Amino acid sequence: MALLGENGSGKTTLMNMLSGIYKPDRGSIFVEGKEVSIDSPEDAKKLGIGMVHQHFKLVDVFCAADNIWMG
Repeated sequence: MALLGENGSGKTTLMNMLSGIYKPDRGSIFVEGKEVSIDSPEDAKKLGIGMVHQHFKLVDVFCAADNIWMG
């Protein structure tokens, strides 16, 4: 499955909600017809929902030397 849309249309915000990074202010999420609550990335994973981030968010930006050392 894919999610497409123009810049600023809310794709990243929606995916952050579906992947448990953001919590929705209102509305409902349904998976296979059943309403679910996704409170964490682990909850999303258990439901089979994953996200490939455009920008890696788990670590800070490193300089070239740090990237070479990490590699």
